[in-house]
Amino acid sequence: MYESVQFSLFFVIQIGLIQTIIFLQTLLFAKKNGESEGTRKIGSELRIISNNRQQDKDSHWTIFNDQSDTSKRLIMIDNGLSRSPVGYRTEFNLCGALSVLIDPSVDTDKKSAYPHFDRIGLCGGMKNKDDEKNDRSFGLTNLKNKKISLDKKKNTTSEHNNKQTEKEGKSFKQLKVLEGHESYVSGVKFSPDGSKIVSVSYDDTIRIWDVTSGKEIRKLEGNSNWITNVDFSSDGNLIVSCGDTTICRIWDAKTGEQIRTLEGHANFVSVHFSSDCNTIVSSLNDLTIRLWDVMSGKEIKLFTGHRNYIAQAKFSPDGQMIVSASDDQTIQILDVKSGKMLHRLQGHTHAVLAAEFSPDGKTIVSCSADKTIRIWDLSTRKEIKILRGHLQRVRNVHFSSDGFTIVSCSDDNTLLLWDVKSGRVVQRLEGHTKCVTGVDFSPCCDTIVSCSFDGTIRLWG
Repeated sequence: MYESVQFSLFFVIQIGLIQTIIFLQTLLFAKKNGESEGTRKIGSELRIISNNRQQDKDSHWTIFNDQSDTSKRLIMIDNGLSRSPVGYRTEFNLCGALSVLIDPSVDTDKKSAYPHFDRIGLCGGMKNKDDEKNDRSFGLTNLKNKKISLDKKKNTTSEHNNKQTEKEGKSFKQLKVLEGHESYVSGVKFSPDGSKIVSVSYDDTIRIWDVTSGKEIRKLEGNSNWITNVDFSSDGNLIVSCGDTTICRIWDAKTGEQIRTLEGHANFVSVHFSSDCNTIVSSLNDLTIRLWDVMSGKEIKLFTGHRNYIAQAKFSPDGQMIVSASDDQTIQILDVKSGKMLHRLQGHTHAVLAAEFSPDGKTIVSCSADKTIRIWDLSTRKEIKILRGHLQRVRNVHFSSDGFTIVSCSDDNTLLLWDVKSGRVVQRLEGHTKCVTGVDFSPCCDTIVSCSFDGTIRLWG
């Protein structure tokens, strides 16, 4: 009996020593790589970021316990959200009760092919020294909305304000506040090369801004009423604007001179250039959508079908279709050549305020006074995602040029960035003090511009 107890005690001590050695090795390895001595438990699912030295970009992975294997392996699978090699699978052995993520040994000849993790330190039970004030230690059950950033200098956790979001990829912050308009700023747009911004306002002016300096380059005047919508031509040479009037104006973007007007039978609501710069589509408050020839300024086609105010009309990337958003709670897809309606998308429960095609033309994103953003599959004409996060009506929405991200703006004074694949909010941008009326991505996706009824334009990057 005594020998049995002695053996059991010896066995427990031995296990304890082994676990202590592993834990000390973990901390030493972390110190060697410049890391803080923080540790984290690993839940059933946890998103982490690795440093991809090959591309100097963040790679996104999913990490989870493989319960089917008695050796308690930890498996990491590339989600393919970044430029890291899709489908690459790495396995790490877990030692006893400690859940330790070991930096994989990567041969020199393989470093160019696979990401290399810079540290260890995902162990059970301890909290990061950097988090002592905030006491952000957590267990196995509440990790699904947490992120661990594996950075060379420190290990930090990030939690979104509403505890229901998850940041992925680039993180935006406010860069500049552009001031000059004397009233509400109602619309904003990047130039095709991303070097300039055009804005329109209820002060009856159009202003062109330099993105780098944030300074106003030119002010275009001549409008008799507030201006609500604006667009750059794809070659950057022309600007089209409209407002609460029956006249739509085309401007020379370089000189600021008005070169042509489009005269409608009702007040213009929205305007948009075709990709070849030859045609403009407009929505008017007489419940019509009209096509205009840019060179002659003449109307060339008329579309009807909506039963209420048409907030917006835009061309598809190839110029063959038009998408329109209306207060009748529907989205219409129109064929430019035949003038016929191809599809009507229904699902929003209040006025649809904006809609646009994805860069590949396969999906449509829309936003509404029902506080939602919806993504639609054009081939099936079905709603594939409903994005919820704004607290008030969503005024505008745009795809990034790579089609991976959506940015939206709302009467709740915020912008939200969404991951298209998951439908999750990845970041909330706050700074405007009144409703955000317009938003746009720069062509290279690294900068966002927004405008607001607070009279300011803000750059985020």
